[in-house]
Amino acid sequence: KLAALPDDFGRLAQLVEVDLSDNELALLPASLSGCERLRLLKLRGNRALAPLPAALLTDTALDRVEVDEHLIGGDGLLAGD
Repeated sequence: KLAALPDDFGRLAQLVEVDLSDNELALLPASLSGCERLRLLKLRGNRALAPLPAALLTDTALDRVEVDEHLIGGDGLLAGD
């Protein structure tokens, strides 16, 4: 199981879909926003996941994120500015 993604993961600029479900990710690197064509991000099963970098919505084509229900609401899924 993955506990972290490499910082240079965002260099995969042509990536369209990524399934990171059922890992032990707590934090996604801000560099993930470098995946400009990313449309689908699956994150279910990452229980300790911190809010996502806000740049994921502004710098990518992301239109679908799949997460566990406990990550929605409260402080939300996106990190502040």
